[in-house]
Amino acid sequence: MRILVRRKADERQDTLKELSASYDQSDVFLDLRHSDSNINRFLDSIYDLVFFKDVDGYYRGCNNNFAELLNLPKEKIIGYTDYDLYPDEIADLFREKDAQILKDHTPRKNEEWVTLSDGTRSFIETLKTPYFGKDNKVIGFLGVSRDITERKLTEDKLAENEMWLNIYFTQSQNAKFFLMLEHPVPWMDIRDQKVDLDDILMNLKLSRVNPSLLALYDMSEAEIRNLVAPFAFLSDFDNDTEDFRKLLEEKHVTSYFKKTLQNGKEIYISADHMCLYDEKKQLIGIFGNHKDISREVLSDKKMKEREMHLRTVLETTRDGYYALDEELKIMDVNEAYCRMSGYEREELLGKSILEHTITEKSSGCQEKS
Repeated sequence: MRILVRRKADERQDTLKELSASYDQSDVFLDLRHSDSNINRFLDSIYDLVFFKDVDGYYRGCNNNFAELLNLPKEKIIGYTDYDLYPDEIADLFREKDAQILKDHTPRKNEEWVTLSDGTRSFIETLKTPYFGKDNKVIGFLGVSRDITERKLTEDKLAENEMWLNIYFTQSQNAKFFLMLEHPVPWMDIRDQKVDLDDILMNLKLSRVNPSLLALYDMSEAEIRNLVAPFAFLSDFDNDTEDFRKLLEEKHVTSYFKKTLQNGKEIYISADHMCLYDEKKQLIGIFGNHKDISREVLSDKKMKEREMHLRTVLETTRDGYYALDEELKIMDVNEAYCRMSGYEREELLGKSILEHTITEKSSGCQEKS
């Protein structure tokens, strides 16, 4: 239910005159009635939106910026209530806030979207304080508002970006982490600075890790955070400051290393480490992205082992062996074939097989091949 009901224009003005007469003639409300008064000139010079309301909810004064926000002349604001200026649900909210201030005499700050008379929406931050008369009795409310729509939209966009970043960070299958310093370390080139690299390494603290990192290293977040030197654990530097210096100089380093887990299992890691800087180009931390490449490494090792085994067989057999490309050029030969042909391996590689083993026409040989 509304706290106040709309009144007709003539009734409103009569009521406003009656209310004005109930206050002392020196009251600020009376000064606000005169557009050229000092108080009105002062209010119009303020960038923020300023308004006065009495305890009955009638606007008794405002500055030009408040009137511009509502897209109304002051004459259409002073003597009117929130129900004349805003939709009912917004007016109800404003009057509820006024009632709370009237009850506990405490300033209140609130933020809300406001739909103006022309249909546009603005996000308004308002600080309302009780205004006391000479007898220390609340006679109205002073409001200072600011249109923070642009800031709100920016904050909402940042919050949305943070949401998507958080989704990417937490759901990524790669292990990710942030190591941050308590204080930025200023330098442009580490070689020109007297910086204790060991001290930096020891003061890099884990600020955030994703679930994939915990799963990769089979550790809880508490266990990783309790590491004395987390970056030494999450890299192949082995406390070697020269490797760390290389990262600081190049700002981004990719490396591959083997890590033995607590359960004795060995895994192979592809690691990207990137330095993070503030607007002053001071080091503030390191971002890491780790990927388990154990399967690829082991598969590559097995392939190389098979190749080595095959090479051993070919080199120890008495049969001659050679491999040709599409143009019938020799790609590989074994020692037995070299002995049979009377050529050295280097002499045969890249040569056509037709040059020294086959006497028939090249075209016929290629057709058969």
